[in-house]
Amino acid sequence: MFKKILLGGLGFFVFLVFIGIIIGDGDEEVSSTPEEQVTESNQGDEAAETTDEPATEEEADTNEGEANADETEQAGEGESDEFVYDGQQVFRMNEAVQAGELTYVANQIYAQDRIEGDFEVAETSGMFLIVDLDIMNNDNEARMIDSAMLKVIDANSGSTFDPDSTATRLASGGLSFFLENVNPEFTVNGMVAFEVPDLDRPFILEVDSGMMFAGGDSQYIFLESVE
Repeated sequence: MFKKILLGGLGFFVFLVFIGIIIGDGDEEVSSTPEEQVTESNQGDEAAETTDEPATEEEADTNEGEANADETEQAGEGESDEFVYDGQQVFRMNEAVQAGELTYVANQIYAQDRIEGDFEVAETSGMFLIVDLDIMNNDNEARMIDSAMLKVIDANSGSTFDPDSTATRLASGGLSFFLENVNPEFTVNGMVAFEVPDLDRPFILEVDSGMMFAGGDSQYIFLESVE
């Protein structure tokens, strides 16, 4: 009888232990669930961040492109119509160009292959580029003006062309800018002719501040709209 009771109590104890193990396993499974949820949540956040990264890169590219566009627009706004040759500004026709104490204005240009005078003719296989020019003396004393202070430059090749004395004399109807003495605040007008191969190139008129020691300050005028 005692043995039966002992065996029965032992069996009941084993049963309780077994139940405890089952409950313990269940708690562990339940307690692990929040951790798994946290892990899954973190993985979801990482996935979201990974998904957001391409958009962030696209936004960066877009912002960079907009910044470059703004810089280009600003550069475009900063640009002007200024023409530069040999690192120096080139002025336009009909602009007052200061070279030392002299002011030049190129009024018009003409092109002819033949210039006739009363007793002689100037002809060329190329063209005569004729410049109508004003020169003003801004000095406080008389200045000597001569066509030797002028030359035409081929802006593409850099070739230079000196005035043609005969064509200049015929184009102006007399001596033009030939060792002419100009008093202060006076302006002289004349024609200067340059023999060039053709007109299929851009030409620049180089004007100087004077002769000999008064010279050396050169300026450029772009010759346009040949008539």
